Amino acid sequence: MTKQAISDLLERYLAGRCSREEQEWIDQWFDQQEPVTTALTESDADRLADEILAAINERTVAAARRSDMRMGRKAWWRGVAAAIVLLAGAGYLLVSQRESAPAQEQLPVRSAFTLHTAPGQRARLTLPDSSVIWLNGRSAIRYDKVFDGAIREVFLDSGEAFFEVQPDPDRPFVVHAGEVDTRVLGTSFNVEVANHRNEYQLTVATGKVSVGTAEELHVPATVLEAGQQLVYNRNAGSHDVRTVDPADFSAWTRKVLVFHHAPWPEVAARLSAWYGVDVQLQLRRGAQETFTARFEDPSLAAVLNALQKINKFHYTINRKEVRITD
Repeated sequence: MTKQAISDLLERYLAGRCSREEQEWIDQWFDQQEPVTTALTESDADRLADEILAAINERTVAAARRSDMRMGRKAWWRGVAAAIVLLAGAGYLLVSQRESAPAQEQLPVRSAFTLHTAPGQRARLTLPDSSVIWLNGRSAIRYDKVFDGAIREVFLDSGEAFFEVQPDPDRPFVVHAGEVDTRVLGTSFNVEVANHRNEYQLTVATGKVSVGTAEELHVPATVLEAGQQLVYNRNAGSHDVRTVDPADFSAWTRKVLVFHHAPWPEVAARLSAWYGVDVQLQLRRGAQETFTARFEDPSLAAVLNALQKINKFHYTINRKEVRITD
């Protein structure tokens, strides 16, 4: 089984398009596991592969004995086990939603899944309607694996995501991010829930979207077109609509890191999400300093060296910690 075929299998599982046998076997294994909330180490990945294969073999050995395909089936599921380890190690973290949680926090659907990405990791997800979501590092999203309701709902709980929505006039696509709802029929757009700024940011790449808060207290229903961006500041309860280049705000899906007049807290948050590091700002000056720059698939050191040419500072990198000083 090729790497692409393995990836496609797990995408089908997340999207609810597996065969009944595939879905039942993977569901049974996940039912016995604790939710995964952190990236796996290499030793954890090896252990997980053995557990997956052993669990599947226990449930299929009787059927396999009645079939001449025993070795083929075992080899096929060994590929599944390897696939789950491969994607988990790369940051595709699957979390079972069957654990109890406060009612107001649960997705009101029959079969909900949550996809988490760790800092420095990105994921691509195909939904049941063939819409595509790109998830940035340190992000979490929930969705129904079977879109059979009047609307197609996705919950962006944290982080940043880029949506390419398949048109369906009869079933609007709605993204819930905190108290802000974005409704579309078929378009592409970027949503960021920037917790470090306590902001919601929506950038429309193609088509049109309607955005607003549920009670319209802070953001009345507003229609945005391609090239427009809405920024809602939760602290101030205010919002602003501006004209931007949407390609800059989806550049991260192409491994391009972009700063737009970014102050130090924004730079630190971006570096943390992009590289999975803890950035410590120890600056006695520079509160008003900003950075505008663009990097294509850069290393952390390359970014910091380039930023030093814009504003002077010193930095040290110690494993997963970056310290920035005057």
